[in-house]
Amino acid sequence: HDITDRKKAEEALKESETRFFKAFHDSPVPQTIARLPDGRWVEVNDSFLKLMEYTREEVIGHTSAELNIIDPQERARVLKSFLEKGIQQNMEMRVQTKTGKSLTVLSSNEKISLNGQPYSISTQIDITERKNAEEALKASDAQNQKLIEELTLHHVELETQAEDLRDAQRAAQESRNKFMELFENAPVGYLALEKSGDIAEANLTVAGLLGVDRNKLIHTPLSRFIAPESQDAFYFHIKQAFKTRVMQRCEIVMVRGDKSTFCALMESIADHSEGHIRMSVTEITERRQAAESLRASEDKNRAFFENNLDAVILTSPDGSVQDVNDAACRMFGLTRQEFMARGRDGLVELNDPRLKTATEERAKTGKFKGELSLRRKDGTIFQGEVSSSFFTDSSGQTRTALIIRDVTGTK
Repeated sequence: HDITDRKKAEEALKESETRFFKAFHDSPVPQTIARLPDGRWVEVNDSFLKLMEYTREEVIGHTSAELNIIDPQERARVLKSFLEKGIQQNMEMRVQTKTGKSLTVLSSNEKISLNGQPYSISTQIDITERKNAEEALKASDAQNQKLIEELTLHHVELETQAEDLRDAQRAAQESRNKFMELFENAPVGYLALEKSGDIAEANLTVAGLLGVDRNKLIHTPLSRFIAPESQDAFYFHIKQAFKTRVMQRCEIVMVRGDKSTFCALMESIADHSEGHIRMSVTEITERRQAAESLRASEDKNRAFFENNLDAVILTSPDGSVQDVNDAACRMFGLTRQEFMARGRDGLVELNDPRLKTATEERAKTGKFKGELSLRRKDGTIFQGEVSSSFFTDSSGQTRTALIIRDVTGTK
């Protein structure tokens, strides 16, 4: 009887491990398993390989430092801290892909035991786009404060989602028979669709997103939860997932059980071994609203630029003209193409004794305001009240803004 019980326990453990590794490999969240204490990878999922642009053969048996994914000194410091504490939560790190692309990730690590040997399981959430958006917002004016607050809120939500994932991993380590909790309590919704489009599997997260009891989701067409305006995009998404056998992404509008709607990012890949589509669903309503707010702010700034009665000239630090408004063309008698060819120095009377002082003041303080002698296309000299300052555009480039008012007739 004892032998039978032991065999049942061994079979249950083996089944539990099989389900864990399936959830590990099917997860759209990049994950790795590394041997301790040297940190050499023994297992990685496809999401990690896609993120870092490596093949499995290039990664297994190596460390992140050997592949130049992370600075060796930084890795040594992180590994030492992890071995001492046994866990790391939500650590922001810079990593480099195989092709040299720099990414920012939220890295979480936790010790686990496999076959009696110590390993670490790591999760890397790519937050590069969010970091870039935050940096762009820092260069914006006070009118973008609301957008900054929305992105900050999104940051908090990502941290909460990462914590949920770590909670599931800790529960899995405490008891192997709870590995399914990683699937059930993931920060994103998981679905498995049959070829007919009916839901074959659903986790609790997607049931919560849709506001429907999970048992009522099974064998229900997912198309019932797709808004009418997104039906065509959803159909094409599913068709491509089955056809291409590679990860497909699309943004659609979904409908909850109470008829309210939300924006979602849908990521799907065909699992031909089971004849299903594996799918993750993430709500991105706030992220889309943030992007729309940023576009509205940029449109407002462009309208100010185009309709300003004063001449507005945008230049690079080397003096090349990037853009001008219509008022500048009228004031100087130049076309936009002629502005580009002439450059900033071709607009100023270089013999004006005030020019040197103005240049020094702007270099020192980043701005200047005063009168200078300026030259029109026909060679005539006029007096202009010039306001000049440096700024950083949305692409991170340093620019100079010149606002000029013709004050010749006011003297």
